[in-house]
This record gives sequence, structure tokens and C-alpha cells, in this order.
Amino acid sequence: MHIDANIPKKYIENVPHRLAMYRRIADIRNQEDADDVIDELIDRFGEPPQSVMGLIDIALLRAAAVENNITEIGQTKDRLLIYSDVLDMKKIAALSNAMRGRISVATVPRPHFKVKLVEGQSQTEVLKQTMALLLLANKKDEEN
Repeated sequence: MHIDANIPKKYIENVPHRLAMYRRIADIRNQEDADDVIDELIDRFGEPPQSVMGLIDIALLRAAAVENNITEIGQTKDRLLIYSDVLDMKKIAALSNAMRGRISVATVPRPHFKVKLVEGQSQTEVLKQTMALLLLANKKDEEN
């Protein structure tokens, strides 16, 4: 996926500080962690540029992917490809219902499902929506 995700030298000029923020961002596991990092960035360096927010988005998406047993995310022209060693068809059916049939499943070459991209919606937004719906399905399973 093509996401502008870096900490520009103009934003954090000091190399050790920049590397420390890369580590802090890599440690993000949930929205609360992300909010703490964003607050720290604002306090220390000013409003983060879009490329830093992209890096935070990737950290959040990576954490959600791990929680959902997703091993890889790819993209074709009009679809996101989400690979997992185990596809939970109950969750995928719920996801398909929530996303109005934009989901399809394939097992070749490896198990994965596809999410059709909608015109006007970025791949990042579609992926965030997909992960949020999967995490919601996980919580519902835990409650039952």
C-alpha cells in the first residue's frame, strides 16, 4: 500500500529525537497509545505533518492486523487483499453485511479476502473501516 509515512527532518531535526519518536510510534497498540504519542508530538515539536499521521495510522493498522491474525495486506487496482492463515467465515460474513457485499473470499494462492474499494474513499480509510469492523466482531465473540 502506498501511504506517506515518515518523520520529516524538518519536523524533528535532531536525529536521536527522531529515532526515539519512530520507536514510540512503533510501540503503538491502540488508539489511546496513538493519542498519547500525538499529544507528545504536539507538545514537543508542534502539529504533526500528514506523513507522521500516516506513520501513526500504519502502527494502528499493524496492531489491529496482529489482533485479527492478518499476515499480509496488499492491493490491486480496485481491491485490498487481506491475507490470514485462518479465515473466520462468521466474521467475514458479518464484515460483508456491514460493507454491503464488498467482500469476497479466495483460498488461492493463500487464504485471503478482498475488499472492493469505493470511489472517493482512500485505501487507508477502507482498511481502517475493515479493521474496526473485525475488532468489533472480535469483541462480540468474546462477549458470547
